[in-house]
Amino acid sequence: WFESKSYHHHKFSPGFPGLFCYPGEISNQGDIMDDTQLYLDFADSNVLNLAETPSKAVPSNHAVISQMRRAVIRWLLAQEPRVAGCGCDISCGSRLPRVDVCAFWTQKARGRNSRKAVLCPTPSVGVICCGDESECYAICSQPPEALSELAELHREMRRREELIRQNEPQLQDGSALFPEYGDWDYSRTSDQEYLKCAYQAAHLEKTILAGTRLERTLRTGYFSGIYLAVPAGTLDAPDLPVNCGILWVHDDLKVEVRRELTLREVAPANQMVLATRIAAAATRAASELYGVRMNSKGAFFVKPPRLRHKKENPTLPQA
Repeated sequence: WFESKSYHHHKFSPGFPGLFCYPGEISNQGDIMDDTQLYLDFADSNVLNLAETPSKAVPSNHAVISQMRRAVIRWLLAQEPRVAGCGCDISCGSRLPRVDVCAFWTQKARGRNSRKAVLCPTPSVGVICCGDESECYAICSQPPEALSELAELHREMRRREELIRQNEPQLQDGSALFPEYGDWDYSRTSDQEYLKCAYQAAHLEKTILAGTRLERTLRTGYFSGIYLAVPAGTLDAPDLPVNCGILWVHDDLKVEVRRELTLREVAPANQMVLATRIAAAATRAASELYGVRMNSKGAFFVKPPRLRHKKENPTLPQA
């Protein structure tokens, strides 16, 4: 749609853009101007129609994760008992994956040679945020069909566990105060089909999670439990094989606990390490909030971010 046509009016000088010259006139750059000029035909159908409404921008994964972190932090701070420390983007080590949100609680403990009670970090929780469905399944090294197969094995195991409790009551732990809360040792059952399902499920779980971000985070030994935060309706409780909780983040940033978390014991030294890393992340956030940066030469001031303290009703960005 570039054409050349004759005109007898002002035109730009090729030697100096922005200088008007008449046809046949010599510009100050020494160029002799002719009567041809390049013009744009905006009536051509090949030209983009700029009047069309532009398509809606797709939110980046960073924007979705940022809003999910806000929702998770608000949910954690509202828990009882109150958290003692909370941080974002926690590094568990140089070669280990970072965790989106971490929190820990404290309880009083007395030392052997001291009468004073000190606060020691006890349970610690990490939350991994996944922005979309593909990222949820990316935590597994196998396709989603493997998760469906594993869910079917778990359903069959639960069905057979009910039969085992009816036919083999001797497998229950008799030391419990209330019989209905006694543990069952299903590994000693005579039901070969149950043992076969349990073996297949354990093998499939190991195959699915081997080397993934979730498995490597659990292997650090720093966390009493791990939550997986996903958009509501993305991933359900039976789909995840590992023992971790699932949080659904709705569009209005309300958090729903889809699967409860079972806490495990963590070594006190690892609890102190994680509390120190959370404190480092909180220090980094405080320095950014007040416009202070640090480098190898020391600390210096920068312009702090502009803050608005008005209440808002944020929503989860939609694709």
